[in-house]
Amino acid sequence: MDGKLLVTGCDSSYIYTWDDSAIIKEAGLLLDIADATPRSVPKIKDACQIP
Repeated sequence: MDGKLLVTGCDSSYIYTWDDSAIIKEAGLLLDIADATPRSVPKIKDACQIP
């Protein structure tokens, strides 16, 4: 486990944690394609904002 977890929940009030590296390995994908490093997103002029 590399310390990166995905946390999900559902209407039944259960919370689940998933080891993303294990999911990616199980799917046969390369780990470097799943880089979830936060990056800034350019702002779009006159774009609608969702409250």
